[in-house]
Amino acid sequence: MGRIGLGRWGAALALTLAGATAARAQDVRVRKTGGEKSAFDFSGLAAEATPAAREFATVLRTSLLRSGWFAAAAPGRGEYRLTGAIAARGDGLDARLELFETGSARRVLGKRYAVEPGSTRRRAHEVADEIVRETTGRPGFAA
Repeated sequence: MGRIGLGRWGAALALTLAGATAARAQDVRVRKTGGEKSAFDFSGLAAEATPAAREFATVLRTSLLRSGWFAAAAPGRGEYRLTGAIAARGDGLDARLELFETGSARRVLGKRYAVEPGSTRRRAHEVADEIVRETTGRPGFAA
């Protein structure tokens, strides 16, 4: 009986190790649950010194922090790093943003957003929702 039990345990161990080896070959993405928040580094985001550009950056940052998924991190310390520039374009804004997962240097998001006059806050909320969706797999609530 002892041998049969060992055989079962040995087979279970072999299957577990085989599964672990196969998992290493895949791109593994960790998603946090519950009250855990991912550290978010905003230091790479530059907003032109216009009221609209500053408003877009502020609303984007605030929406992400209020989403419940992120906490602000010191420069270079986040699990995610947002980089890019927000600049005036005609009457509106041009926001070029890239989001990186810092541990793997994987680019999570890279887009250019046109922001029409009068839609600065709404567009910043939409971008925040897109970032939440790309990083957590869940819909945002800001827009």
